[in-house]
Amino acid sequence: MLAPLLGWAFREWKVQRAAAERRERVQERADAIWQRGLITNVKDPQLTEDARELQNDIYTQRTDSPAVFRWVYEWARDEDEAAMRHAAQVLVAAYEQAQGDASNSASINRSRRIGEGSALGPRIAAPELSRVETK
Repeated sequence: MLAPLLGWAFREWKVQRAAAERRERVQERADAIWQRGLITNVKDPQLTEDARELQNDIYTQRTDSPAVFRWVYEWARDEDEAAMRHAAQVLVAAYEQAQGDASNSASINRSRRIGEGSALGPRIAAPELSRVETK
């Protein structure tokens, strides 16, 4: 009598696991593009192309992912929104730091002779985007 329920649960587990793996791959690609964007010119055509492909990946990942029960969405919504806001603040701070470092590196590089020191300045550390506890 429980066989249909167990079969459905196993199939759902496999589908959810595959969706989580796809999401992780999209996240890794987004992180790589973000890091490259911090140290390169924002008007770089390759960066624009990568961002467009990332949007396509996000769309595909969202359309291929299974729906979750409404109660699961409502249960996780507040925490997920808080985590999203925190992540946005961290990313904005990283961008501002990179812009400040880039302007400092540019002024330092103007005073150096060619071949001395790093032309890119310090590498920006990956932002810490850990989950935020809401309650």
